[in-house]
Amino acid sequence: MTHQNIDLPEDPRFYPLSIAALHAAEGDGIEAGQPIFDLVDSSGNSFTIRAQNRGRLLRILFRTGETISEPGHRVVEYALTEPAGRVPETRLQIFGIALDRRAGAYPIRIGGIRVKAGDDIAKGTPLWDYEDRNGTALTAYAPQPGKIFGLRVAPGDIFTEPGHAGVNYVPLDVPAADATPPAADRPTAPAGAPDWQIRTLCLSRQADHYPIRIRDVFVKPGADFAAGDRLWQMENRTGTLVWGEAPSAGRAVAVRVSPGDIFTEPGMPGIDYIRMEPVAASRPATAKAPSRPASPATPRRPAMSADLGAFDKMPDGRYVFVVRHQKRFLAGLAFATVLICGAAILGETGYNRLTESFRALTNPISFSSGGQAIMKPESRSASDFTEKADPDRAKKDLDRVLAASGPSQTTPSPRQQANFNALIDG
Repeated sequence: MTHQNIDLPEDPRFYPLSIAALHAAEGDGIEAGQPIFDLVDSSGNSFTIRAQNRGRLLRILFRTGETISEPGHRVVEYALTEPAGRVPETRLQIFGIALDRRAGAYPIRIGGIRVKAGDDIAKGTPLWDYEDRNGTALTAYAPQPGKIFGLRVAPGDIFTEPGHAGVNYVPLDVPAADATPPAADRPTAPAGAPDWQIRTLCLSRQADHYPIRIRDVFVKPGADFAAGDRLWQMENRTGTLVWGEAPSAGRAVAVRVSPGDIFTEPGMPGIDYIRMEPVAASRPATAKAPSRPASPATPRRPAMSADLGAFDKMPDGRYVFVVRHQKRFLAGLAFATVLICGAAILGETGYNRLTESFRALTNPISFSSGGQAIMKPESRSASDFTEKADPDRAKKDLDRVLAASGPSQTTPSPRQQANFNALIDG
């Protein structure tokens, strides 16, 4: 006997959830598409969970009115009546409906909002009105039936680049085999391929990559690709180039990104494709990126001795960063040594020059003139001047004073004598 479980959604934004109603009891037979139970979230939005397969209900793990506060729980277990045609059960998922994807339409301005949170929508339901950069009035429509989970825009909002979601919604009829959000212009399947086989490959789901910009696209609609082929190249918020690679072999149905597109949040679709296993032997030409070259076989550096310590030891046993740090340390030590020695030499030279200059100022100066050395006169005491003074100088000075007084005066007057004595005494 093959068992099947009906689980609660994995997105934490749904919680807490309450079991509003049960539409079947244990032991009842159920049909594909039959309602099993109803859920109500904290905002009052209700969701009906239906069975995807035919079978018999074995266990119901929750009762009406019970509240579940976190993901990871199953509600119903049933046995399949027709296990050969088993279809995985679909879980509720929250997807975003993006604004205009054409980069040339921006900036755009949001006009009226035609829906509100909790509204049920059908395919083609008008969601919001907006104007592009040329003033053209446009309307966004629902891609498929679902329930509005939350509004992301308001009247008057202006957006300057693609990538923003207008509303979050929960699709009600996403096939279990396709766990990716449908797009508004989802193409129809080619002849011979059922619609549920069309899958969507989204851009990077890592929130820390955003905003991202599409640099190049390497696949065209109708082109086949193998698992691991590069489909597009994008640049994340840090400038790092990231490749979008095919998870499996397939054929592109529609390409939803183009070079220059900018996206600010995860979940945006990149391409719609049909999974093909195995890949066809002959594939049409496609603008696919060249295959990645094989990594050159470079000899691995021998591991260093363990006595260097455990600084940044690599998983393969190498001490790459230890070596790098040691080289930097030794280079810095050598530079510092040269700098200190140079400063010491220059300082010693300057000190010697200063000392020699000071000595030159304080020592006697000798000049060379006519082969005879001329010495700087030395300092002399007052007694030296007294010994070498002219003994007749006082008499000669007195005679000059008398001569200046008149021809008939030979003896100085008392006043002249006093002045002369004062002059002589200094």
